[in-house]
Amino acid sequence: MRTARNTSRGAALAAAFLWGGANAAAQEPRRFDVFAGGGVLHHESSTRTVQVGGGVWVTPHWRVGARLENGGLLGLLSTHLRAPIDDGVDLLVGATPVWYSPGNSFVLPAAEILVSGRTVPRLRVEFGTSFTLLAAGGGFIHWMGRAVYSFD
Repeated sequence: MRTARNTSRGAALAAAFLWGGANAAAQEPRRFDVFAGGGVLHHESSTRTVQVGGGVWVTPHWRVGARLENGGLLGLLSTHLRAPIDDGVDLLVGATPVWYSPGNSFVLPAAEILVSGRTVPRLRVEFGTSFTLLAAGGGFIHWMGRAVYSFD
């Protein structure tokens, strides 16, 4: 009787262990991206920009991150959804809704559309635009390109 109880406990423990291992093997490792690049911001005049940033892929198709642009402008909660186009080429559609500059933070959603192409296994290039419409009319258009390195 005692051996039957130990056997059932052992079987339950082995089943839980195997189930946990199967789930761990099924999950992809988190991928972290860091990027650097630049672009041209159009709003009444043109300004060259430099940007650095990064993000984490929460799921295989959803990245959350931030970016720092020249002048101390920090874009927070950048989210991008990834739609594969071709082998090694993706379309990223997203937004950066919250911005912070020294002494000031504000909500000014910037919609973003980028094409991302893999050049080597861990390196990609992204080209696209970010745009914001202002309530008073007009807006910002930011053409940008950046190199993206991925850590698995």
